[in-house]
Order: sequence, then C-alpha cells, then structure tokens
Amino acid sequence: MGITIDTVATDLVSVSEWGNARISVFTSDGVFIRRFGEEGSNIGHFYAPYGIAFDKDGFLCICDYGSS
Repeated sequence: MGITIDTVATDLVSVSEWGNARISVFTSDGVFIRRFGEEGSNIGHFYAPYGIAFDKDGFLCICDYGSS
C-alpha cells in the first residue's frame, strides 16, 4: 500500500490498495471522497497498485505491479 498527499492543490490523501486493485481518496481528516480503478488490464484498471505519488505539477503517478 502506498499513501501520498496532494500538497500542490487539494491536500487530499490518495491510497493505493494492492489487494483491491484501486485507489481511494480521502480528505486530510480521513473522510472518504471517492475511489477509482478495478482489477484488469484495460485503461483505468490495475493489477496490484503499490506505489503512488504526486509529481510537481499535481499529476498522480501510480506504480502497478504486473502492468506495463
């Protein structure tokens, strides 16, 4: 599992969920906002997301084990 905070724009916390093949987003107080992704090999799908980070421009980057 990876955790990152968008300090550029929103202060939202994003969590990569290896076992659920998705990304969940929360406020800095822990309130659930949304989740996205599902298991699979199509666009928007994940196999096992384990690393997550925002770049300097605020784009979310996700490492997904088993994907290319």
